Parts: sequence; structure tokens; C-alpha cells
Amino acid sequence: MNSEVNKETKFSVFSLLIGIPMLMLVGWLVFGPVGSLIGLLIAIAGSFYSKKTIKADVPFHSGEKLAVEGWNSDIQSLVRFAATK
Repeated sequence: MNSEVNKETKFSVFSLLIGIPMLMLVGWLVFGPVGSLIGLLIAIAGSFYSKKTIKADVPFHSGEKLAVEGWNSDIQSLVRFAATK
């Protein structure tokens, strides 16, 4: 079985727009102006997220192969199914 892991990192503007006011306000209330800046930096860092998918060629007993893409648990279930006769 051949497999390949793809990891994709993205930036969420929606998450940033929600996080900035909340974290800057909390930072301002706790630490003053410096806390507001810290809240801004945390909001920016927290807006990045990643998605990991796996591409695999699953061989069956009949000799055929199936190219699939999905999560690790989905691929493992398909491999167990392909191993049964």
C-alpha cells in the first residue's frame, strides 16, 4: 500500500475578527495597554489552523487498487475491510 500525508495550513479571518476584540479587551483589563498588544498577538497566532489528509492506494484481494483520500481512521477501516476475503 502506498500512502502520502498532506498537511495544509490556513489562516482564518473570521476567527481573527472574533478573537481580536475579545482577547484585546481581556488583555487591557488585566495588564493595560501591554496586555492589549499581547491579546492581539495571541489572536493572530490562534487564527492559523491546519488540516491533515492522507492519500492511499488500497489493494484488494482481487488484484484491484482503490485510490482514496481521507482521515487516518477512515483509511485504516478501509484497509481492514480490504484485508477480509
